[in-house]
Amino acid sequence: MNQGSLFTGQPVMSQLLHMVPRWLVEIQPGGIYTMTNGAGVYHENVPYGTYTIAQQSLELAEHYVGSPQSFTLSGSLLNAVRNFADTALTERDVQLALHSTAARPGFEMSYHICVDHLTAGVTGNMTVTLTFDPTVTFISRTPTPSTVTTNTVTWNTSQLTSFADRTFSARFQVPPDVGLIGTDLAAAASVSIAQPESITTNNTDTHTRTVTGSFDPNAKEANTSSGLSDVFYVIDADEWIDYTIQFQNTGTDTAFFVTITDTMPAVLDPLTFQRGAVSHNCITDMSGAGLLRFSFPNVLLPDSNVNEPRSHGFVSFRKRPRLPILPGTVITNIANIFFDYNPAIITEPSVLGAEFSTGIDHPSTGSGRQLVVMPHPALDRISVRIDDAASLTGMKSLAWMADASYPLWRMGAALNSRSMRFLPAPMCSGLLQRPTRSFITASSNNDQHASPHPFPSSAGLQ
Repeated sequence: MNQGSLFTGQPVMSQLLHMVPRWLVEIQPGGIYTMTNGAGVYHENVPYGTYTIAQQSLELAEHYVGSPQSFTLSGSLLNAVRNFADTALTERDVQLALHSTAARPGFEMSYHICVDHLTAGVTGNMTVTLTFDPTVTFISRTPTPSTVTTNTVTWNTSQLTSFADRTFSARFQVPPDVGLIGTDLAAAASVSIAQPESITTNNTDTHTRTVTGSFDPNAKEANTSSGLSDVFYVIDADEWIDYTIQFQNTGTDTAFFVTITDTMPAVLDPLTFQRGAVSHNCITDMSGAGLLRFSFPNVLLPDSNVNEPRSHGFVSFRKRPRLPILPGTVITNIANIFFDYNPAIITEPSVLGAEFSTGIDHPSTGSGRQLVVMPHPALDRISVRIDDAASLTGMKSLAWMADASYPLWRMGAALNSRSMRFLPAPMCSGLLQRPTRSFITASSNNDQHASPHPFPSSAGLQ
């Protein structure tokens, strides 16, 4: 192979001349990816040869238009510079991402909101709102919010400049009740800006965190966009995979910097990468065939013996599989977490299997409402989706029954989501034996009785 040469360049917006951070660039042939840094500059070492370079970020395609460029490197031309002058397609757009740390009975948890300005110019003043589950108790926030009510935190804050981002965090106390294990804590966040905005569908985000007991503090989580399963990517229902890498300093002294590397499996498309919320200031980079690197310089993460709540951190991002994805495909991924100069902590693999939906559709008599229950069969949890959004407000109960009199799970009048997850714990502890067949019941204000929805439960009611 010929000697590698340095390739550098800058994507800039025509007329506005703004540098664009964290946008993906693809070099072909070779399937080489790189990302602009915080200053909007990218670079890559490649062998001698003739190449085409193009901006390939999905976010870029929605907001700007630019053309691929070619270049040749040889012994007489060791360096090439290619700047991209892009033209704006949309006037202004902000994007919000919401995430949380682990929730354990008796411990603190935190929510983190990241607002990204995806276009040039200024947003005007912003309003960011976090609605949290009333199960947890508010402790504190950063920055100081304008108002805090029973279950809402609101920040009225200053504007974002071109391609800037800002993080908002809030800490909460989880009650010391082990009966909460398995409970889903629902949260939602939204952002609005003073200036007119062309795209508002990405101004809100929802997040569900399941209360757990003991857990691995350094772990990688994978959640699909539909939320229908923790183990399957449902081909005809899912679009994204949201990954979260959790880390905690369980050593005996402060961690001064943390580095996370993540080599994406070939089944995932590097060009669909989008970074989400992060716990601390983070430098994001991609290189080679899709190696992700998250660097937390000067993070000063205290050890868990000194300050347990502050010893945690995380980074979240999303990707799409390469299409078409075939049933039976297994999406396996790990992360390497480095605290200072210590050896890597390798997370347990996050594993998702790609399958088509095998849920059961069941129209409710009279109202026309339809319930979709997935997956089928189930191991330890199921999801119920109500396809008719207008019918949601009319529903008064939803339950998963082991028999006509024993509820495994029940939700009363507070039905506020079209998609809900059922976990049989802790009520199943009273069962003498695992039921081999259970059913879903739903009733509305107009129904005289619940409509049974048969659902075989496969070996999983713990």
